[in-house]
Amino acid sequence: MVGLKKLQKDFVAAVHEQKATENIASEIKQGKVSKDALIGIYSNNLFAGREKTLSEIYPAVLSLVGEKFFSACAREYIKNHPSHSGNLDDYGENFSAFLSEFPPAKQLAYLADVARFEWLYHECYFSEEQIFNKHKKMENLSPEKFATLKFILNPSAQFFNSQFSILKIWQMTKQESPENLDIENLPGDNLIILKNKNEVCFVPLDKTEKEFLILLQEGKNIAEALELVEKNDPEFDLVFYVQKHLSSGTFGKISLK
Repeated sequence: MVGLKKLQKDFVAAVHEQKATENIASEIKQGKVSKDALIGIYSNNLFAGREKTLSEIYPAVLSLVGEKFFSACAREYIKNHPSHSGNLDDYGENFSAFLSEFPPAKQLAYLADVARFEWLYHECYFSEEQIFNKHKKMENLSPEKFATLKFILNPSAQFFNSQFSILKIWQMTKQESPENLDIENLPGDNLIILKNKNEVCFVPLDKTEKEFLILLQEGKNIAEALELVEKNDPEFDLVFYVQKHLSSGTFGKISLK
């Protein structure tokens, strides 16, 4: 007799294969409806549900390739990527990596990056938001004490970069009458994506600014991070960038120790 765990595993495999595989066929009673058709009932429900989930997480990808192409991509992805969570909001994390290797999608070189952007947006939307509000303690700090501060990034913050202008492409798909973009000649993206006042926001970054934020994220204090970035950019404007990211919600809290 087949154990329950193996039976469940074989059933899941058959549903993803969309047919009664050899391992599960012997466990199904033959009746008026074929074994493949019986498995097909479950397969159709699973594929339809997960395709809908992917279309909701990746609406820009859907808009760029159309329903027919998206459905083909989604079904191939679903077939080879079973869910490992009971929450469908967790499904689809590897869709970007899949698109980068899916031969029919390679004609759109930027498509995988659009998917990567949309997954970060999706994660950010459902993430915890924590915004640091400047308080009087900061205003009264001496320069020496300010230099020892550690700025902790908003837990929703995610870095994103691409050789393509993905934010513009994503915004274009939201328009009723999309503009024509010269994608090949647009500058690439270097952004931080974060949640601020329950809205997902995009903050453009320059190279040194991003390096500075990553150093803060790694636990460096202001003085330590500044010393390192000034090696490549002696003109780095610390006050400007700290004020910018306080205003944009990049920082979740600070340590005054």
